[in-house]
Amino acid sequence: MDRIRLAFGFLLFSSLMALQSVSQESCPALTVPQVIPGTNIFNTQQEMWLGEAQAAAIDQSVATLPDAALTAYLQGIVDRLATNLPPGHVRFIVKLMDLPNAEAFSIAGGRIYISRKIVAVTRSEDEMAGILAHEMGHIVAHHAAIQSSEGFRKVLHVTQVTDQDDVTAKWNQFLSNYRRQNASMGTYEKAVEIEEREQVQADTVALYLAARGGYSTQAFAEVFDRIADTKGKTGSFWSDFFGATKPDSKRLRQIIKNTAAIPHSCQMTRTDTAAQFNQWRGSVIEYSSASLGHEETLPGLISKRVLTERLRPEIQHIRISPDGKYVVAQDDSNVFVLEREPLKAVFRFDAADAAAAQFTPDSRGIVLLFDPKGAPRVERWDITTQKRAEVHEIYVKGGCLRSKVAPDGKTLACLTMEMEAGLVKVDLNLFDVGSGTSFFFKKGFEVVSPIRLGTWKSSTASLALAKRSWKT
Repeated sequence: MDRIRLAFGFLLFSSLMALQSVSQESCPALTVPQVIPGTNIFNTQQEMWLGEAQAAAIDQSVATLPDAALTAYLQGIVDRLATNLPPGHVRFIVKLMDLPNAEAFSIAGGRIYISRKIVAVTRSEDEMAGILAHEMGHIVAHHAAIQSSEGFRKVLHVTQVTDQDDVTAKWNQFLSNYRRQNASMGTYEKAVEIEEREQVQADTVALYLAARGGYSTQAFAEVFDRIADTKGKTGSFWSDFFGATKPDSKRLRQIIKNTAAIPHSCQMTRTDTAAQFNQWRGSVIEYSSASLGHEETLPGLISKRVLTERLRPEIQHIRISPDGKYVVAQDDSNVFVLEREPLKAVFRFDAADAAAAQFTPDSRGIVLLFDPKGAPRVERWDITTQKRAEVHEIYVKGGCLRSKVAPDGKTLACLTMEMEAGLVKVDLNLFDVGSGTSFFFKKGFEVVSPIRLGTWKSSTASLALAKRSWKT
């Protein structure tokens, strides 16, 4: 089966580049063969209507950034990539998601969703273009539309749709009946096989679009390696033979192979925009609707009244600075900084769902850790300027079981876990906060039983664990 998949990947790329032998002076046009079973019942316009119906549910559950300037940068990359697609494709629309995880996905009708976390993971516009091109690959191959067509046929016994109202009604009917009937769309093994085919095809299209758009195809392999945490491992004949090669490693190997196979005539150049990308990336990471003064959007609002006094939740955390000059008082959504003698307020800033704030050793700043049990985000606030001085997103595949940041805000300890032989093995990973890179990893730092896991996570020992790590 593994040999068949490798052969399939080669044949797929060959079909995309089938015209290269005709002329070495021009790049062959992109062709996208159908590689997953099923019939697409949607034409281009109907597929866009399907995307609107799917997006309606997503937009209700996922927060998107309303800042048009930030989204416009991504839209510009997509528009550049789309110029190399065959005519008649759907119109692509990019949205930035305010999610803590590094995620990117697409739905029918050209809609692409990119999380702020995945923006933080990228290091260049070339890497960002590769991620966007991959999602465009799913769309131009009509993966979501074919899956929806199969769903309509199996659940609703529908083989055609008409206008927008009909598409929307059938999509909502499909969702209701699918949940009620708990309909099976196939075996798990078949679903995994289809997923692998879709990813290979989307990767192949991404490499073609990136090369034609003047972006580095090598950058796509690098960002995939970082997000998948494959550490450059691509497996070998023997690891494949014994079933030891992980799917992501096989995918990385195929990306590298397909990169080398791209005709030189397809590789365009462009002007480097590193400074512009870094500025945009920093704006996405530091984005805050409150600090940027965006107007709140409240659909259906009947009346609005401003309270004469601010609501004050219960203070949950108090800490005095090392020099004894300042006090931090923190509730569930705010951090208040006060002078100690005489006691008076200095400034306040938002800190919804942050871990307990701590002073830097020099008492000049405050360090905050957000999402310590998931995708960590570290902020440092300067007391003198009363402004946020630094913000860093740390990417950890699968998230942290628990994390803790050093008082100086420069090092983060992250605990991750894996099950083995009925036991939970906890690994320790130390990250340089500024660069977001790991500089120390200890596998099997602690071993606990699943029954004790909940107690272990909340115990004093787990807090001491992170503190001890700075000395490792």
